[in-house]
Amino acid sequence: MAKHRTHASALKRQVVQEYLAGEALHGQTRCHNLSRSFRHSFSLRSTAL
Repeated sequence: MAKHRTHASALKRQVVQEYLAGEALHGQTRCHNLSRSFRHSFSLRSTAL
């Protein structure tokens, strides 16, 4: 069984900052090798704070 991938807090902050700066979803997921839904959850959590 495959292990779940973990991501550093610094990467999560970077992804959220790029999102808030207006970077396209597609570009972020390809650059950071993230699934689209996982990247979207970072953004939702950051805007809820």
